[in-house]
Amino acid sequence: MKENPSFFSTCGTNCPVENVSWEGAVEYLNRLSEKWNLPACYGPTAAESEVLNCRGFRLPTEREWVYAARAGREAINYDDLHETEWHLGNSRGRTGVVARWQPNAFGLHDMLGNVREWCHDECDECPRGDRVDRHGQLPAVYRVVLGGSFRDSEQAIRLDYRDGAPPAVGQSWVGFRPARTLHPSETLDP
Repeated sequence: MKENPSFFSTCGTNCPVENVSWEGAVEYLNRLSEKWNLPACYGPTAAESEVLNCRGFRLPTEREWVYAARAGREAINYDDLHETEWHLGNSRGRTGVVARWQPNAFGLHDMLGNVREWCHDECDECPRGDRVDRHGQLPAVYRVVLGGSFRDSEQAIRLDYRDGAPPAVGQSWVGFRPARTLHPSETLDP
């Protein structure tokens, strides 16, 4: 993208990219798709069903994100946050090194803590606990962000804690995680 929008850079190239808007994230994902010779998923005429079935990179839905973060667990957080995620109690008020802590059972790092992550879903008020994929059902006043961040208390570093943010605004505590819909003929390597 030729520039890094991040507010924090104390951990160099090992910092999460944050301070990127939802719109900036989908622009990046479209470019990443094109770089890998995959179709761009987002565009002015793309219907929701087209985005979710697109073979290129996109943002995960809220349900996909929660599934990946839970990694087969029923618990709403991880066992010992002091040894698994960056949060207000151990972050010194800034993002930390990506993948510093142990991954979850699916091998994914930083699902909780460090930075919240944009999801594909839109919401009006983003009430906590209301986990429904609402593609195209409400005006996109906000987009869902999940996962807690370096500035959140341990109580907010939970899988059931959700928030929303305006899609055109970047925040120093919000980043994103690419997702793809695999089709039956594909493997994990594009």
